Amino acid sequence: MTKHNCILISNPSEAAYKDNTSIVNVEIEDGVTEIGDSAFKGCTALENIITPNSVTRIGERAFEGCTALKSIVIPDSVTEISACTFLYCSALESVIIPDSVTKIGDFAFGGCTRMTNINIPDSVMEIGRCAFSKTSLTSIVIPDSVTKLGSWAFFCCQDLTSVVIPNSIENISGHTFASTGLINVYIPNNVTGIGPSAFKNCRNMSSVTITATDICIGPSAFSRCPQLKSVVVSTGPDSTIDIYPHAFSRCPQLKNIVVPENASIGPKAFDESTIVKNTNGETVKIPEGDIYC
Repeated sequence: MTKHNCILISNPSEAAYKDNTSIVNVEIEDGVTEIGDSAFKGCTALENIITPNSVTRIGERAFEGCTALKSIVIPDSVTEISACTFLYCSALESVIIPDSVTKIGDFAFGGCTRMTNINIPDSVMEIGRCAFSKTSLTSIVIPDSVTKLGSWAFFCCQDLTSVVIPNSIENISGHTFASTGLINVYIPNNVTGIGPSAFKNCRNMSSVTITATDICIGPSAFSRCPQLKSVVVSTGPDSTIDIYPHAFSRCPQLKNIVVPENASIGPKAFDESTIVKNTNGETVKIPEGDIYC
């Protein structure tokens, strides 16, 4: 089977071209409204695709494993990037997300190892689980429109050194920024929960500043951050601060921590650190219940 220079496709239905290793350039015919689930999954030679504005839905796994695909312009008729749409598109470098998109689904860009930057428009309200995990993003600005940030969303983005978390986020789910390259982390005052292992194993993290009025810092939230030196929890006198077990454990450089006197600190919250300033110790009331953040 010879490789085609370009083919015009009028019916990209579910799995229509799945595992076709011959197509290189594709143009979707104007008037097509949907690219089906897994339509081009595993098309490892596919480099370019032109999608018309008539397309309103790009299905789940539509381009999963298209390892030669370098760029994509999502038409402004699309409102959601479905789950796993570009999963493991390891050559994907350039993506234009229009301001019609309100949701980026689970694993949408997971494993896109050459993706170094992405602009998330102000229209997006939800970023799904593992949406950008294992990419090469260096910085990310999450817009104020986002109210839901899925677990593992930026997991293992080792080049990610900077993130802007908006006030619209109330909960940072488990493992959201674990194993990233973040250096200085600022948690805004609307955040009430930092989930288990949310920032675990951030090898370059130096400081954490938390300004929330009431906050629950979950188990191992900042554990295994070997360069973490300073933690400041800056809240009012009537605030409720719960620091769960192992929240800052195995942070051997952590010497300075400022927390309110009324903070509830669980066992071994600062295990294997070298705290020398203003900590309440580890024998304080443990929060009730077994549901973490």
